[in-house]
Amino acid sequence: MDLIDTDPLERLAASIRDRTAVVAVIGLGYVGLPLLVGVHEAGFETIGLDADATKIDALRAGRSYIVDVAPSEVGALDRTAFTTDAVVLDRADVVVLCLPTPLADGAPDLSMVRAAAETVTEHLRSRNHALAELLRKRSE
Repeated sequence: MDLIDTDPLERLAASIRDRTAVVAVIGLGYVGLPLLVGVHEAGFETIGLDADATKIDALRAGRSYIVDVAPSEVGALDRTAFTTDAVVLDRADVVVLCLPTPLADGAPDLSMVRAAAETVTEHLRSRNHALAELLRKRSE
């Protein structure tokens, strides 16, 4: 398939179908880490991003801090980069946010989601500029 003359969504869909897309998961807690493992097991190269350096160090050492994720599953993540540095998002084709939304005065606190969305827009590749603009406008 010639991907040069297709639109960005068609290129993305093709890279997902043939498992060449790089998938980043932001937030490696009880939702994000199992998701990352599942995406990796499906055949994708993955990136795990978390602000907590202790989590990143544990994962790099092959240790799991989540009951539902065995150390052997973490050790099998051979095509995964674990980091606290958002610059790795430059390589991502797909970014999934798995962040807490604690209740504050009865409503979900979306501040972590908003901050992560801003970080993602800073690192989207130029071919995704239209998506970055859409995300920026929706957050205003």
